[in-house]
Amino acid sequence: MQDGGISKQLTKTGGAYTLDGGTDVDDNAKAQGDVVNGKLGAWHVDASADIQDTAFSAAALLSAYTFYTGWRVGISTVSAQCGVAKTIGATVGVIELGVFAIVTTTITGTLAETLQVDIGVTPVIAATTCTSLAEGEIWHDNAPDALVEDMAQIETYIVQGGQDVIITQSGTDPWDTGSIVVYMRWRPLDGAGNLVAADWVG
Repeated sequence: MQDGGISKQLTKTGGAYTLDGGTDVDDNAKAQGDVVNGKLGAWHVDASADIQDTAFSAAALLSAYTFYTGWRVGISTVSAQCGVAKTIGATVGVIELGVFAIVTTTITGTLAETLQVDIGVTPVIAATTCTSLAEGEIWHDNAPDALVEDMAQIETYIVQGGQDVIITQSGTDPWDTGSIVVYMRWRPLDGAGNLVAADWVG
């Protein structure tokens, strides 16, 4: 440690930490970064060479932990004509979100209508002719034609204020066959961030 340009060594003898010169430092296991009584201890040396414990609140720790946790995936099965807008992913708080779908059964029928997916009023999968969605294809734009896609093709968005994931069909013509699975890949950016997926099965 440095104090006014003078190097000081923090050492532990028995159960106590000391600085050069014999200054005692209370040992509550905090010097090792342990969480104690809801606080994370971080030691530093102040201007008078005293050891201080800078504590972080449990709420701050939870916020930092939540931000850096991994991605989650909400999954929605859609196997009916929609006709009207249907919420398939309800959001709260602030999240990062990307949406794509896999066609599990080719959509057939005497229809020339389109499907699209929005987050709130923002289109995230452009309007696509229903009968162009063939089994096995990855649907992330209006020209689904691949069985493998680079994740860079799946745009991600910062979503807040309860902007839900909505799928819409342009008309009410029924499907003879067809099923898609929508994947909503998300992670929270605040303590309230969440997404709840819902199916639409006819």
